[in-house]
Amino acid sequence: MKSKLSITVDKELVQEIEKHIAEGMDVYLRLCDKVKSDNSVFHAVRYSRSKHKDSIPQVNDLEFTYLEKQLPHRQLVIFDEDSYSGDTLRYALQFFSGQLNIPKENVLLAVNHGLHHQNVLRGK
Repeated sequence: MKSKLSITVDKELVQEIEKHIAEGMDVYLRLCDKVKSDNSVFHAVRYSRSKHKDSIPQVNDLEFTYLEKQLPHRQLVIFDEDSYSGDTLRYALQFFSGQLNIPKENVLLAVNHGLHHQNVLRGK
């Protein structure tokens, strides 16, 4: 007799995740079009400081290995679909630039209302 695995998923949570990934994908595709890139990659990472109380971006070792392989040929873009103060972007910038050994000035920050170089958000 075969046993069946049953997984219950909160439909609203799935819809929320799909919405945010779609917003990120929209920014990604527009940026690729703007810079005429056909060699870019998209990777979604959850970092929800307010809703899920994440202290750091939720990235596992396999994802870090993947990102490390991709970055020598690409610029890192960090996107926040719901930015208010810019704090989440600044914390993500610090985290990823440190973990992946990337100079902060080489990271582009994107929000749902435009693209910003990291120094714009710092007021420099």
